[in-house]
Amino acid sequence: MVETTPEHPFYVLASAPLALSFAEGWLAVGETVGRWVPAGELAIGDAIRQADGTTGTVQAVEVVAQPQVMYNLTVAQAHTFFVGDGQWLVHNACLTPNQMNRAIQRGQAPRGIERVDTPKIPGEQLHVHFSDDSALNIDGTWKHGQTTLTSPQREWLTDNGWTLPK
Repeated sequence: MVETTPEHPFYVLASAPLALSFAEGWLAVGETVGRWVPAGELAIGDAIRQADGTTGTVQAVEVVAQPQVMYNLTVAQAHTFFVGDGQWLVHNACLTPNQMNRAIQRGQAPRGIERVDTPKIPGEQLHVHFSDDSALNIDGTWKHGQTTLTSPQREWLTDNGWTLPK
């Protein structure tokens, strides 16, 4: 069991293994690619990468709406680490959507990023809006339009849990 905030991302694996070597060298042939999924969007049956390279399956999801003391760790490099008895792969050092919006308002986010919106309807994802009216979902798919991301935008988004578009 892992207790976390709803926006804390876990690495959920896709269903099919890779036929070709992953371009950035993160995964090898035969491994399965995945994406970062906020804990609040995990579903029973999701496969999550574990420290030993195997996968674990989400057995249950329980939402408890009460104040809790939480700690946000900063981990060098990729900001990923393993948690819990199952050693689940998670990503940290991410700002929450509210913290990201405050950073944008203070001018601490890369130029061209306008705001971060949380899901409002079932199936909608956390997404970021750009000054050209395009919007990028956290899984790297485009919600509206499409734009070429600058290096600072790419770094800021990946540091905050976003998968970049291909």
